[in-house]
Amino acid sequence: MKLLVFGQQGQLAQAVAAVGPHRGIDVTCLGRSKCNITSPTDVTGWLTRIRPDLVLNAAAFTAVDAAETQVDQATALNTTAPQFLARATMEHKIAFLHVSTDYVFDGRKAGPYVETDPTHPLNVYGQTKRDGELAVLDANPTALVVRTSWVFSPFAHNFVRTILKRAQERVPLSVVDDQTGAPTSALDLADACLTALQAKHTGSLAAGIFHYTSSGQTSWYGLAREILDQTQDWRPGFDIEIKAVTTDQFKTAAVRPRNSVLDCRAFVGQFGHVQPNWRDSLSETLVALKPEFGAST
Repeated sequence: MKLLVFGQQGQLAQAVAAVGPHRGIDVTCLGRSKCNITSPTDVTGWLTRIRPDLVLNAAAFTAVDAAETQVDQATALNTTAPQFLARATMEHKIAFLHVSTDYVFDGRKAGPYVETDPTHPLNVYGQTKRDGELAVLDANPTALVVRTSWVFSPFAHNFVRTILKRAQERVPLSVVDDQTGAPTSALDLADACLTALQAKHTGSLAAGIFHYTSSGQTSWYGLAREILDQTQDWRPGFDIEIKAVTTDQFKTAAVRPRNSVLDCRAFVGQFGHVQPNWRDSLSETLVALKPEFGAST
């Protein structure tokens, strides 16, 4: 079984490349240097060349603050390109999964968001991702759209790496404590996406929007604290000052939702896929990162 993944440089694509072979899947990942996903000609050319059974779109403009001023670039990657991919996979009859975000919600709900809750993005990134969801399902009603949140991994740039780097440099940290979400391992997410895609390939009629994250929830401060607590034996330098602050105290260009916890029961029920706890998955990620950030022996 062949899988074509767009977004080679990102966490999810690298995680899929690591997980896929263990599931008997031949994974090909494409990045910007090989394929311009905003070009229908490029997209169609690669589908014809690879002839995949499955396609996963993990490419996105994910710089949330930068999107506020780079609207055209965010729209091209988060809305226009996914529509091209959805249309092409529909024409070629290929199972297609597009990854979206918790930031399609405004965070005003008291509990976890379900797939049918009204969306109300607070920033350009969230709006372009929501527009992308609609564009994908309009172009390819058989597609799967999986919303996720707070992705971390041993790969690429992410919050866990940032905290470890700051700790390594003994830089005091101020981290927001009034935004709540579900930290999600890219490796867990990759496994979940592959489960869904393989189900589609073998006849599942599931389509539309689903939520998938690791289980449990915390704040950004809680996540940072957990990272430092789990790595405190690596070196004395990890005993650094960390301060919890409010969103109002930590100004950013883009407004972010206070609550973006996603209810994943529909995905679990449809595909029978277990959600590992985020703390357990974080531990595995930190073990993988220890050679890079831990004390030398």
